[in-house]
Amino acid sequence: DLPKNNFFPGEIPIKSKNGQIVASNWSDIVDGDINDTLFNLGVLPGGQYFWTGGFLGDDTIGNKTCSGFIDGTVGSSGSQGSADLATAGWEKAMELTCDTTVRLLCLAY
Repeated sequence: DLPKNNFFPGEIPIKSKNGQIVASNWSDIVDGDINDTLFNLGVLPGGQYFWTGGFLGDDTIGNKTCSGFIDGTVGSSGSQGSADLATAGWEKAMELTCDTTVRLLCLAY
């Protein structure tokens, strides 16, 4: 629960660096869909994958976070999101081994 555990204001819009709204608030970003692809919103280049850390409230990513991002080996796997999806699964589009280098999606305010 990012808002509760990390003092993240859960009711403010989540915007891209150029001010486009990705989701109306925290509940909206974890409900499965976002307003548009991260590519179209100017967050990431198209065709890019990223680590999310499993921020969805329903824990569907489970333990697929490379042991909390401390295991960078081929023997562990993690879920990665896609910059080209805006529908359910955008944040967990594929699973790769933890030695794979991709971007890390972060939220800041």
